Amino acid sequence: MSFYGREIDIDIVRLLSSKDINYDSKLIKYELYLLKSHLINLYESRCITLDVLKRISNALNKITNEYESGKFKLEVEYEDVHTNIEHRLNILIGDISGYLPAGRSRNDLIHTDMRLYLREELIEILKLGCKLVECILTNAFKYKSLPFPAYTHTRQAQPTTLGYLLLSYAEEIFRVLNLIKDIFKYINLCPMGSAAVSGSTLLIDRMRYVELLKFDGLIRNTIDASSTRGEAEALALFTLSLLMTYLSKISTDLIIYSMDEIKYITFNPKILGVSSQMPHKANPDPLEIIRGYSAIVTSNIPVILNILRAIPSGYNRDLQLTKYVIIDVIELVKDSIKIMTKVFKSIDVDGEAISTKLNDPGIYTTDLAEYIFMKLGKPYRMIYRRILEIYKSSRDRKEFLSKLSNEFNISFNELDKVASMKYAIKARGLDNSKIYENLVNDLKHFKNEVAELESKIKSMYRAIDNELENLVKQFESRTS
Repeated sequence: MSFYGREIDIDIVRLLSSKDINYDSKLIKYELYLLKSHLINLYESRCITLDVLKRISNALNKITNEYESGKFKLEVEYEDVHTNIEHRLNILIGDISGYLPAGRSRNDLIHTDMRLYLREELIEILKLGCKLVECILTNAFKYKSLPFPAYTHTRQAQPTTLGYLLLSYAEEIFRVLNLIKDIFKYINLCPMGSAAVSGSTLLIDRMRYVELLKFDGLIRNTIDASSTRGEAEALALFTLSLLMTYLSKISTDLIIYSMDEIKYITFNPKILGVSSQMPHKANPDPLEIIRGYSAIVTSNIPVILNILRAIPSGYNRDLQLTKYVIIDVIELVKDSIKIMTKVFKSIDVDGEAISTKLNDPGIYTTDLAEYIFMKLGKPYRMIYRRILEIYKSSRDRKEFLSKLSNEFNISFNELDKVASMKYAIKARGLDNSKIYENLVNDLKHFKNEVAELESKIKSMYRAIDNELENLVKQFESRTS
């Protein structure tokens, strides 16, 4: 099979291309607009005439229309998105299409395509993440006063509310969303114009790509730009792995709280899996799948880093494999966020089942120790030891509080009030709406920032089309 005038063994072509084609299908839109920006740059650098620009622009627009209507498909015999589009251009306008490859390489094209792809996908993940946080917050407000046991080491630890636990989920997810937005500026840097590795002798303005493609800046050194494929993918993978780690932890919590032996919460049966043998079973399959997805996502961190660490400076074909990793990861993350949102929309809470688990006075021992510490001014560790001894020797709540009352000369009724969910919630301010509203306000501001970011990125398409349209009109007015 012939590529750029060279014969290549068909098995080698399959090795290099068969998998690549499926992933490159996600990059067609970005490649087309990258080529349009390159066309503008070639003209403004006086490398081509307006006539050439017009003919190539019309052909690129035709391919864009074919892609949007589902008619343009990548073919494995043309290896990748770049060669497929170049082949289609040649069919449409013949040798004139040969002007477009000047001053660029497939290396800087794919580097740039991946950054264009990543920034839009990360914005989509931010939007999905905001919807998930909103959904969790709705539940948190609903249950902000519902007593609930907080756990450490899978054992009851201290009193809290279900709303406060849910708020913790929302806060940690929101924190990672902020982290994703923070690394956006490093991903949204332009490598275009680095060509194969050392740039081009053509007087192409690399900053023009930054302007046209709405990048935040330029990767200045072309060798650096050529070597940094995989860097943006790694940055995205780190933050998405952290997000998936939290979703996995939340999944495990929800699975435990919905166990038959506990049943603090239940789910709408429509989101649960079924057993092929046991008619009564309704399994938390979606949450288990999220945990599995989390393992896949986080395990890919060493994959990308090991690809990057092994290669010398400049572009190497190993880097192609980072594309498969990050595209698969992004799909898994988006699916996980959508699934988790459905889960939280389906949750039902059994307050009575929770209440029965709060009878043991052990959960209030810390509150009692702190209350006695403040009331009597005795060393905390001494109070701690005596409470432990009395708790271990008591058969029930009444005996425990009676012994405490005698030990510290504090009335039974006073201690009884302290050893309660009412006291625990009030003393900690767990049902204070302000601690929930803080996140609501932060989320509102964050969503506005994401919308502005998306608006800037999406404006690229119309801006490039307008530039080309104006240049074509300029040519037509000269020739009319």
